[in-house]
Amino acid sequence: MVEAKYRALSSRLNEATLRVWSATEAQALGRGGVSAVAKATGLSRTTIYAGLKSLQLCEAPPIDEGGRVRVRSKGGGRKRLTSKDPTLVKDLQALVGPATRGDPQSPLRWTCKSTTRLAEELAQRGHSVSQRTICDLLTDLGYSLQSTRKTREGGKHADRDAQFQHIARQVAQYQASGDPVISVDTKKKELIGDFKNAGQEWQPQRQPEQVRVYDFIDPDLGKVAPYGIYDITANQGWVSVGIAHDTAEFAVESIRRWWREMGKPVYPKAKRILITADCGGSNGYRVRLWRVQLQQLTDELGLSIGVCHFPPGTSKWNKIEHRMFCHITQNWRGRPLLSREVVVNLISNTTTASGLQIHAELDEKKGTDLFFCSCRLGLEIRRALSLGLGRDMPRRGRVVLPNFPHHVVQRGHNKQVVFAEEADFLYYLSTLEEYKEIYGVKVYGFCLMTNHVHLILQPGDAVAGMGRLMKRLAGRQTRFVNRQELRTGTLWESRYRSSPIETEAYLLACCRYVELNPVRAGMAGDPSEYPWSSFQRHAGGGGRFAWVDMDPCYLGLGATDEERAARYRYFVHSAVGAGELSLIREALQRGQLTGTQRFVDQVEKIIGRRIERRKKGRPRKADEKTSVPFFAFSQRIVK
Repeated sequence: MVEAKYRALSSRLNEATLRVWSATEAQALGRGGVSAVAKATGLSRTTIYAGLKSLQLCEAPPIDEGGRVRVRSKGGGRKRLTSKDPTLVKDLQALVGPATRGDPQSPLRWTCKSTTRLAEELAQRGHSVSQRTICDLLTDLGYSLQSTRKTREGGKHADRDAQFQHIARQVAQYQASGDPVISVDTKKKELIGDFKNAGQEWQPQRQPEQVRVYDFIDPDLGKVAPYGIYDITANQGWVSVGIAHDTAEFAVESIRRWWREMGKPVYPKAKRILITADCGGSNGYRVRLWRVQLQQLTDELGLSIGVCHFPPGTSKWNKIEHRMFCHITQNWRGRPLLSREVVVNLISNTTTASGLQIHAELDEKKGTDLFFCSCRLGLEIRRALSLGLGRDMPRRGRVVLPNFPHHVVQRGHNKQVVFAEEADFLYYLSTLEEYKEIYGVKVYGFCLMTNHVHLILQPGDAVAGMGRLMKRLAGRQTRFVNRQELRTGTLWESRYRSSPIETEAYLLACCRYVELNPVRAGMAGDPSEYPWSSFQRHAGGGGRFAWVDMDPCYLGLGATDEERAARYRYFVHSAVGAGELSLIREALQRGQLTGTQRFVDQVEKIIGRRIERRKKGRPRKADEKTSVPFFAFSQRIVK
């Protein structure tokens, strides 16, 4: 009878109530009841006696802090492993923490950080812990299994936003006039045959479609390269499924087919076409064959074709990526592309709720020979192109003037530290001192920050000397740091910034701007406290920087060295206008001239092209940059 009751109640009672029930049954049986209940239920005699004691004392069930009934008294049960081993959590955090996982001395730096390996490593440190406990501890510490996330886009060019705005204005202008705007790109090449395709599709249970284990290309079927053209205004797409290489000839042929089959019927009165594309691949901005083929298409159709390339690293902003290609990928997910016809049919039947329609055709032309695609086009062919450049370009040519000072800045790659120790500073300055004489470049000022350098350089008659000097400085410093830190790779950004300076008006102002950098950055309270700038030389106490050249503006401050140093110190410590700072920064950022408007006009007249970015229409007099030459300013402050 007791055994039957136990089987009926055991799954419905917790430890405390089951213990009390067994005690009441033992009391009801009288003498020998404890042994009988223990034999019938399998409970320990100690458990039954604990229940009898609880009945005799009339103990109320324990209550926790939240007012809930506890099964066990506080402190009951086995002690937690973290209580018995106080250093366990600390050692576990040291192995998986973000601050230490990049440490080359960490034992798990070069292995998979699985919970099994973590348990093994902790065991070597004297901790007795299982893999399952590691999982629980990591969860308590706020860790979870995560994959990497693509969020870093690399360096941001100063004109990147301006290029996006320019593309947006061009698209709006073409759409307002009723002209077509298309987005073009090549989709990922696909293997033809019974190969695995990413994604899942509904199939009978345990009956997946069988595909090959290895993705070796089929010599008979090969690959296909889908080249897409997406009409942004009409929400229509065209895909040419090519079987040869993804060349500029194939890209332009796809545009030609789109215009004949879809573009011309929709835009019968169009006089121009705007193409938006990323800056790489068969339609890249450096591909000369792309320009030649577009010129042929323009002559054939009698239309003006404009091309806007997105800045580097922003191909995902191209409309075709997230308005057409992503839907094609979804439509053939989990399906092997058994033949070229299957590819064409799957693309043609891709639709969306917003009304997207796609037409696909197979292009079986072999295209231009691969060698011809990679060779350089002849000069005669390039001269025959009728090309015009847009106003906003992501990269502008550098302006270098002979016998004029230039404000030059070169930064570390991804803003990384370039000068970590005193030896790094000394090596860079020794290289600068040595090679400025070799290339005939004068150094009027410098400031070495931890992750970038400011230089005031003046090339001679040969303007190429400044570029060669910067190349030599970057190359030698990179080899030195790599050798010291046992590392490889680049140290600097690939392109330094420079701005020609109007000597009389802004040369000393730029020197002051350079030497006050540590003060603005909070690295020093006064420029004299920072040891790695030319202020020591200009202020009269820099014997070790005697190789720094004295510019004519500095020499004109006084008749003696003491007089020039005193006046220069007063000039540096005087208030700097916000307009001066913004002008120097903007000129350097955009590669423009640091000087008055008269200086800008003179230089533009000499070199025969516009340098400054100006507003439309005739400039107002109030908008012209004006400044007082420093000589006149110094005459007022020193008398």
